[in-house]
Amino acid sequence: MANHKSSIKRIRQTIVRTERNR
Repeated sequence: MANHKSSIKRIRQTIVRTERNR
């Protein structure tokens, strides 16, 4: 489960970066 939480955080960071790039 800990791994899943880490994956979500990484994905969320990628999304934030993409939105900021917009």
